[in-house]
Amino acid sequence: MSSRLPVYDVIVVGAGSMGMSAGYQLARRGVKTLLLDAFDPPHPEGSHHGEPRLIRHAYDGGETYVRLALRADEFWREAEARTGSKLLERSGVLNLADPDVYSFQGKRTDSEGLGVVTELLQADEVQHRWPGLTLPERYQALYEPDAGYLFSEQCVAAYKQLALASGAHLEVNTPVRGITAQEGSVIVHTSKGDYAAGSVILSAGAWFKTLKPFVTLPIRPVRKVVGWFETNGPAYDAGRFRVYAGDGARRLLRFPKHRRSGAEDWPS
Repeated sequence: MSSRLPVYDVIVVGAGSMGMSAGYQLARRGVKTLLLDAFDPPHPEGSHHGEPRLIRHAYDGGETYVRLALRADEFWREAEARTGSKLLERSGVLNLADPDVYSFQGKRTDSEGLGVVTELLQADEVQHRWPGLTLPERYQALYEPDAGYLFSEQCVAAYKQLALASGAHLEVNTPVRGITAQEGSVIVHTSKGDYAAGSVILSAGAWFKTLKPFVTLPIRPVRKVVGWFETNGPAYDAGRFRVYAGDGARRLLRFPKHRRSGAEDWPS
């Protein structure tokens, strides 16, 4: 490895949600870490752009995924405590489904075995507790009171603060032009020059195609349309309305009214 280049233990390419948190976790362990980003995170060019992102702990796919979600929750609480920033809103999450199309049984069994609190509700119970929702009579809901949503840009900003305070170095507005790997080392070529390291973490998100031909993955950026809807009355306000997620044939997330003027819908 050339001694004429700036040398790090690990270089992280892409300092968004995944990259910035990885940079912090490395730096806090004493790893000499360089974070590279084509923009200045948080920014509107990555998947972290915008306000809320769902966090829940009851998942399909077995206990491993549930354990990952619970571990992530621990890290978010730690980040809040260390930065003093409000990152997580425990609004509660309603998972809605037609039982003829989708069953909550597997999700509930896996999650409750690991201490995740859930309630299985019928449509009339949901409408009684949250009048802002109208459901077909046959629908069921799995309610997770400790779930909610994260303020995604604040989350990236919090991990940026923690990473820098832990000794990580961040180069912003620094697009990666190429990567050269050899046994035991890697050189990352950027618009500002070359950097060397023993290892590299690639977390470029929708920008992975810019890393070709070093890495070619079947990743295709997909546009997610977000809708903001003005609401009448307090039924959809934060603190009253719950995030809901459609399971089965209809995949849709809806968040309570907060900050902006209206409830928010996300396709999932």
